[in-house]
Amino acid sequence: KASWSEIKFDRELTVAMVGRFVICPLCVMVCLPFFALPKLMSDVFVMQAAMPAMTNTSIVAKVYGGDYKYAAMLTVVSTLLAVITTPFYMWVLRG
Repeated sequence: KASWSEIKFDRELTVAMVGRFVICPLCVMVCLPFFALPKLMSDVFVMQAAMPAMTNTSIVAKVYGGDYKYAAMLTVVSTLLAVITTPFYMWVLRG
């Protein structure tokens, strides 16, 4: 059983969240002008890049002997942060 007190915003977690919600969508935004895609498709690619970590990440980590508690924490934190970042990216893409 995990507790909310186990979530610590250390350097690793911060870097993971910045990578997930800033670097990935920005990389997609930088690459998109090189392809002739409809706007809707481009917007979908950016939103996909800005989605939280997949929920099966912790399951795969446990099966393969990884740090499944840390993977579960990343999933929880990224899902909570997606509540803020998803409307932001929708606003950015609309403008």
